[in-house]
Amino acid sequence: MFSHWQQDDWGMLLFFLNLFPLFFELSENKTLGIIPPTVQKKAVEQSAIWLKLFEETFAVSIEKKKKIADQLNHLFLFNHYLLEVHALTGIFPIVDEIRLKKTAPQYMADFSFFSKKLFAEISPRNPKITEVFSLLLANTIVSYLAYRPIVKVHILSDLGDAFEAMQKEALIAGLSNDYRIKFVQTEEAADLTISNLPTHYAKSVQVRSTIDARDLRMIRQVLKKRNS
Repeated sequence: MFSHWQQDDWGMLLFFLNLFPLFFELSENKTLGIIPPTVQKKAVEQSAIWLKLFEETFAVSIEKKKKIADQLNHLFLFNHYLLEVHALTGIFPIVDEIRLKKTAPQYMADFSFFSKKLFAEISPRNPKITEVFSLLLANTIVSYLAYRPIVKVHILSDLGDAFEAMQKEALIAGLSNDYRIKFVQTEEAADLTISNLPTHYAKSVQVRSTIDARDLRMIRQVLKKRNS
């Protein structure tokens, strides 16, 4: 879906969307032109449909709704007045869809469901632009990072609190793109025990005193097997 846009394509899209209000004034103070009330009303109605369907699909109440609605109004006015440019028929990889499907499959499934419902309601003239812009807006409201799987980790160390804190920071920095790390106090409550000592625990990984890239690769492999 979003795998082959060029950077110039994305820059062009942002250029049009940002420049649009300069050409068509939404208020009574006219600049270079004015949008007919019927067109304004349609854009507002489509924005309201977008917001309603998004809240229903993602089970959230959108904060800063007016700001999001203003951005959507510009998008739907763009849809009304301009057809998709050939150069915009690809997708700039601002979001890695393949990775998202692996790390946050439920998020992408929810967004796909939302898009289908939205398109059935509004039938946009520029479906690709509408979809990519909607995905970017969606991430400002509900980040896909919130859909990462939770991994409960127990740290077992004989090196003291300072080293344990360093180990926690290393785990968060190394794994947070794919997992939400929650630290627990016991092995029984953990999905994985990380220890710098040999243990008898079945769900454990022995690491170096200072967790490095090799340790992180090993932990990823264990987690991958656990989730497969």
